[in-house]
Parts: sequence; C-alpha cells; structure tokens
Amino acid sequence: MSLEDEGFLSAEISEWVARFRGKFSDWFNLADRLNRAGQQIVLRAEITTDRGAAEPKLIGLLLLVRTLSNFQGSLLLTERGMIVEARTLVRCCLENVFCLGALLRGDTKFVKEMVGSEVSRRKAMANWMLNSKSSVSSQEMAERLRKYVQHMTETWDSTQQMNFERVAERSEVHLLYLHYKLLSGDSAHPTVTALERYIIQAEGQGSTHSVQWGPDYGEANIPDTLETACNAATAACIIFTEMINDAEGNRQVAEIAEEYAQLRDRKAASTQ
Repeated sequence: MSLEDEGFLSAEISEWVARFRGKFSDWFNLADRLNRAGQQIVLRAEITTDRGAAEPKLIGLLLLVRTLSNFQGSLLLTERGMIVEARTLVRCCLENVFCLGALLRGDTKFVKEMVGSEVSRRKAMANWMLNSKSSVSSQEMAERLRKYVQHMTETWDSTQQMNFERVAERSEVHLLYLHYKLLSGDSAHPTVTALERYIIQAEGQGSTHSVQWGPDYGEANIPDTLETACNAATAACIIFTEMINDAEGNRQVAEIAEEYAQLRDRKAASTQ
C-alpha cells in the first residue's frame, strides 16, 4: 500500500531509503563506519571487578551500548525521512554522552548519584500513585507503597533526580548541551517549533495552511541530524576508550573524527 495509506510503514519507504542514502552518502558512510568501530569497542571490552554493578567501567560500557543502540535507531529513522523521531533518539545519545563524561571525571561518586536519581524517580512515582486515587486499587496496595517510600527515605539520606544541564557541566563535552536543548525544542517535545515542521505556511491573510508529512518533509534536516548523531556517538566512543585504556579503539574513532570534521566544515562552507 502507498505512503498515503500506511505512512512510514508502507513498503514504498524502501525507495526513499535508497534515495536518501545515495544523496547523503558521505554522511551515511561515515555513520556506518563509526557504528562498526563502536561495535568493535564493545566486543573488545573486558570488565572485571569486585564492585558488581557499581563498577564505573561497567556503567560506562552499558552507556556506550545504549548510545550505539540509540545511534543505530537514529540512522534507521533518518534514512526513512523520519526526522523528528531520529532527532529525538539523537537527544538520547547526548544524555548518554553527558553521563559518560561525568562518569569519567566523577568515577564512583557519579555512580552513586545515578543510583540516587533512580531512587528519587521511584519515590516520586510511588508518591504520585498515592496522591492519585485512581492509580491505587486497594488499601493494601496503598500501604505497600507508603512502606516502600518510607524504606527509600530511610535508606537514602538525600536524593534528587538527574539534571542533565548540571551533568553536562561536569563533563568535557558540556558544549554539546546546546545541541541537546535544540533537539528538545525542535523534535523531542510537542513545542510550537516542533509542530511547525508539519505545516506549510500559506501566503496571504485568510489563506488555508496545508499539513505536510512523510519522508520528504524533513529532507533538508538530514545532514544536520546525521552530523549531530555522529558527533554524539564519536564522543561516547572516545570517552569510553579513554576510560578502559582501549588505545586501538581510540585511534580508530579519532581517525573517523578527523573525517567527521572535514565533512562538517565542508557542509558549513556550502551553506554560506
């Protein structure tokens, strides 16, 4: 069935994948190479520890795996022209990078903060359920929730949910926070800016606006989306290879980073 009938689920989308991968081959080829390098870093990583899940290097590995998964998802969406969805996943990549950067600097201290943030999140969810009567089906359930909150409060002196602006400030990649804010506003949240992507502005007072959607509406944002995605994935790989002293992985990603810089500069020059 057609794109009009099934949207992005239509089999016709394969034609757009071929088109976009051909038109933006430089960026897609770079992203594919970066992805393979990242996968090799994960496969080479050997984390041995007596700290269990509190080991900073293990947390770093999990963050890199999550970053690569988010990165791969963003590529699959970008090649289909699903720009809003792709950029939302790139935003996830940046969150991972901020955590990796803070982890590299803060070691076990940041791991404790991550756990504290999880405790705070769970407490907030339980309190919300207690305050929302429709979410609690019985007095027994309410009592279990109150005991759960009390236990968390007694176990943890003070906790607060993670603030990614503060996390970014603690890392060497804090300048990427601007990209994070841009992606939050133009894709991840239903802001006016994000919704404007779907409308064709009509000229003249009283004119009827048209709604646009499909793989072609975000084509102009494909290079920028791939650039930011590669920037985030590169940062994640470099930080983790420094964390575990993976010289080979660091060298490979550094070479890809040089090509990235050349593509970025060429893109910037073409828009001037």
